[in-house]
Amino acid sequence: MNRMTQNHSNIESKLENKRIEMLYSQGFLTQSIGLLNAVLYWNISRDFISIEPLNFWLAAFVFVFLLRTAVQYVFYKRNAGIAFNPRRWELVFSAGALLSGILWGLAGSWLLPDGALAHHAFLGFIISGTTAAAAVAYCTSVWAVQAFLLPAVIPFAFAVFNDASKIHYYMSMLTFLYAGVVTINAVRLNKSILKSLRYQFENEKLLEEVRQAQATAAQTAKMVALSEMSGGVSHEINTPLTIINFETQSIRDICKKTADGDAAIKPITERIDAMVARMAKIVIGLKAFARETNREQPISLVSLEQIVSDAMDFCQGRIRSRGIVIETSGAMTDLRIPCNNYKIIQALLNLINNAADAVADRAAGRIDISTSEDDEYVHISITDNGRGIPENIQDKIMQPFFTTKEVGAGTGLGLSVALGIVQSHNGKMNFETSNKGTKFTISLPKNTKIHSIAV
Repeated sequence: MNRMTQNHSNIESKLENKRIEMLYSQGFLTQSIGLLNAVLYWNISRDFISIEPLNFWLAAFVFVFLLRTAVQYVFYKRNAGIAFNPRRWELVFSAGALLSGILWGLAGSWLLPDGALAHHAFLGFIISGTTAAAAVAYCTSVWAVQAFLLPAVIPFAFAVFNDASKIHYYMSMLTFLYAGVVTINAVRLNKSILKSLRYQFENEKLLEEVRQAQATAAQTAKMVALSEMSGGVSHEINTPLTIINFETQSIRDICKKTADGDAAIKPITERIDAMVARMAKIVIGLKAFARETNREQPISLVSLEQIVSDAMDFCQGRIRSRGIVIETSGAMTDLRIPCNNYKIIQALLNLINNAADAVADRAAGRIDISTSEDDEYVHISITDNGRGIPENIQDKIMQPFFTTKEVGAGTGLGLSVALGIVQSHNGKMNFETSNKGTKFTISLPKNTKIHSIAV
């Protein structure tokens, strides 16, 4: 509950910050247009109004414009050390809008000549256009809209209402109606924009949670693969250790029983060296896999034969200990592909482990790893002789967390992670299945433009 409250608070805080930023970003353009309209009104009104009050009005308008521009400059410098409080900055902006609205209100009352219908209509056109533009630009703050709209429009409406003519009366009524309509639409637009922003920030939060879940899933899949390999590595190491123990005992026996021990000892020591080298290769490979699959790695040309061989080293002991036959075939010698070999090994291990589970209850379980190529792609196929994939789940098996295993027996990440790895290499992964078994095929391009692969 606390986490939900905190997430809601974070979204509302971001919403407040964003709407004030939008208010200030739109404000300068609208203020500039307002200043141009003020200059235009000053120029048109010189034939109707005394020049001294008109000049004073324009000078006040320029002063307010410069003051509001300075406030906006300070606002955009807030990251340099000025504390940012959305409510405070909204009040400051609204105060500037109020000053501008009052100046337009003075133009529509104090500077409004009597009886000049054409001049009144022209001023009404300028005020309505300026306030409409401001209502749209300031709509992220209803306060700012009202602070500008009401003092600009209401004095003009009352001023023309006091004229004796019927047309002035209708002009006044329309001005009041205009103020009401603009206010309602500004409020509606404000709600719509805030709702849209709130959805945006909520979606960003959800996307961030999805990205975190994907990262966790990738790490989980790696740990599952490491767990699977650890069983195989244990078997692979225990077997050579047993042989080493037997051979060292043979050395002791030979040394005790014969004087010509060197000739007999040499082949034994060679076998010991081979077993030690095999264990070292497995341990080094496991450490490299654990380290390199956890960070971004550059793409390099890697021997396909080496990739398959390394994958086999990690898993064949454990798989064969379960009574499953695993064999490789295909022309792999000297065939090199651009890839992150540790990632491709992880994908292969996921597919091999799935195949092993598929044939675990078969009396003669078998897994075949084969390779082939065409003009564009290198293909690695993992085929098992299990019962196949039921038709009703074939479109789901690549989805993250989908699994047919019992709770605790699988994560449902193996195939989805393998697919993600292959696609990150601009490759493809597909499968063929029947009641006689399943064949998964990884297709990797012989040429790729990617430079690195990240988890």
